[in-house]
Amino acid sequence: MVVSVAKYFIVGAVGTVTHLAVLYLCVEFMFLTAMVGSSIGFTWVVIQSYFLNRNWTFESDKQHRSALPRYIVVSCVGFITNLFIMFIAVDVLHVFYLAAQLLTITVVPGMNFLLNKFWAFS
Repeated sequence: MVVSVAKYFIVGAVGTVTHLAVLYLCVEFMFLTAMVGSSIGFTWVVIQSYFLNRNWTFESDKQHRSALPRYIVVSCVGFITNLFIMFIAVDVLHVFYLAAQLLTITVVPGMNFLLNKFWAFS
C-alpha cells in the first residue's frame, strides 16, 4: 500500500500542477471565473489521472468498462467536494482563488485515493 500511496502522490502532484496551470490560464487569459476555470482544470485532470492511476499507480487489470464508470463516480464526488470548497472559500470567505484551490487539494485527494484503491480499481 505504501508504494501505491507514493505513486498516487506523484500522479496527484502532476495533476495538481496541471489543474493549477489550467485554472490560471482560464482565469488570467480566458477571463473565465475561478469556478469555471477550476471545473475545466478538474475535468482535464480526471482524464489524465485515470490512465496514470489505472496503469501505473494501482496496476489494475480491471476492464475499462468496469473501472472507468467507477473512476468517474469517484471523480464526480471529488469534483462536487472541490466545487463546494471553492465556493465557500472564494465566494463566501473571499479567499484568493489559488489559495482556495490549494485548500481543496488537502481534502479531495485522500478521499479519492481510498475510493479508487478499494472500489474503482479493485
